[in-house]
Amino acid sequence: MPAAIAQPNGEDPSHPMQITIFNYSPDSVTVQHLKDGQLVWPPAQAGITWIHISGQVTWEILEQLAGHYQLHPLAIEDVTHQGQRSKLEMYDQNLFLAMYAMDHQTQERMQVSIFVGDSYVITIVPRENRLFEPLQELLQHGNSNLRKKGSDFLCYSLCDRIIDSVFPVLEEVGKEVFEMEDQIFSITREAITAKLHHLRVRLVELERIIAGSQEVIEDMRTGEIPLIQTGTLVYLRDCYDHTLQQLHSTDSYRQITASILESYLSLANNEMNEVIKVLTVVSTIFIPLTFITGVYGMNFDYMPELGHRFGYIGAWVLMAAVAGGMLLYYRRRRWL
Repeated sequence: MPAAIAQPNGEDPSHPMQITIFNYSPDSVTVQHLKDGQLVWPPAQAGITWIHISGQVTWEILEQLAGHYQLHPLAIEDVTHQGQRSKLEMYDQNLFLAMYAMDHQTQERMQVSIFVGDSYVITIVPRENRLFEPLQELLQHGNSNLRKKGSDFLCYSLCDRIIDSVFPVLEEVGKEVFEMEDQIFSITREAITAKLHHLRVRLVELERIIAGSQEVIEDMRTGEIPLIQTGTLVYLRDCYDHTLQQLHSTDSYRQITASILESYLSLANNEMNEVIKVLTVVSTIFIPLTFITGVYGMNFDYMPELGHRFGYIGAWVLMAAVAGGMLLYYRRRRWL
């Protein structure tokens, strides 16, 4: 039993552990559900064993798994410490995969840990969800291609479900991007700034998840892993194509958000230019008026207009004429 396994963090009562064990072959399938935290190893028989653990996995279960299937302590450490980068590690008797799926309920990423051996697959997810439910239902059908192939094909199917979980979230982000593109002229600056920041953060997170999955699939497609059969490589190529499609979508959405930001900045600059233009016109009009008031504000004794009966009114008429003439000139030049 490996002795250097780090114990997991405290258990989360909001996500109790559930264990489902499938043992299947082309001719039969058995399902066992455990909730008491004690694994009951299925009797030795032909076929593939899939142990699916959801919720906060306990230290005792990890010890049993590591001892029974000779799981490497470093891989167990990656399970207990969430937040690992997506990876594929090859050990003497098994493979370890860490990938990220998108939880449809919380819209958050979720680490999925997968161990693959000759006749077994172990999946560990931090909370209960329906990510692998279609595969579990597929195992119930006798003509399922999944039951006719080995553990490497089950591993591919799991990876395919993980990668496809990104599509609905990516579609929602795309809808938000196109809605913002349509509303750019009708929403406030504060709203568009907040939405743009939110979308750019989500796109960066999705791109990181997709790129990590693509790296794992690329490592599996090399043909240098003994556990991966040649016939499975064709299916892995399809997974790789899905990651390319997702990356192209995220890149397209990021370009659209960048163009929205440019349009927003252009609108903001135009509004600022309009304000500056108005202020400039007002300032320009008041320059000659300031000159007139400055001239007649000088304290000299021999200024003929100061003693004129209609001098005050005349000064106002002069200033109004100058201001009106300048406004008319600006209007004809289409500066206003």
